[in-house]
Amino acid sequence: LILYSFYPIDQYFALLLAGMYLFAAGFRLSRFMLSPTHGFFHGMPSPVAATYIAAWYMLPDLDPTLFVINVALISTVMVVNLPYTAMKKATTLFQKLNFIFTVSLMLLLTYSPNRWMEPLATIWIYFIFYFIVFGPYNARLTFKQQQENTI
Repeated sequence: LILYSFYPIDQYFALLLAGMYLFAAGFRLSRFMLSPTHGFFHGMPSPVAATYIAAWYMLPDLDPTLFVINVALISTVMVVNLPYTAMKKATTLFQKLNFIFTVSLMLLLTYSPNRWMEPLATIWIYFIFYFIVFGPYNARLTFKQQQENTI
């Protein structure tokens, strides 16, 4: 999708941008395979990042500059060492509601009529941006609560 959008404009920039995202996703997946999660991911999971990138293509007027900034942001968030809660063990009310909202929105994006795509994609983009900002805080808070419960 990244190459498709930017290759006609500038081939080298399109390859650089797509390469940056692919490197980040590959690094993220290799770190996931090599290190244990213990209920938390280190960096944003790559499926979430992929759906974030795909949601931008559902918007009718894609601003190239804003899209480039978001590809760089999502690539960076995949490789940084911030904790994100894995939804395997949703223990708090926030995690349970987050899981229900995420699954519901993904199902709506998959099976909804075309006229719903723009508002659903916009909601998804804002939701992932919220997840980028508040996900590490929630993961650290949950980890701290788990540590207090085990003591």
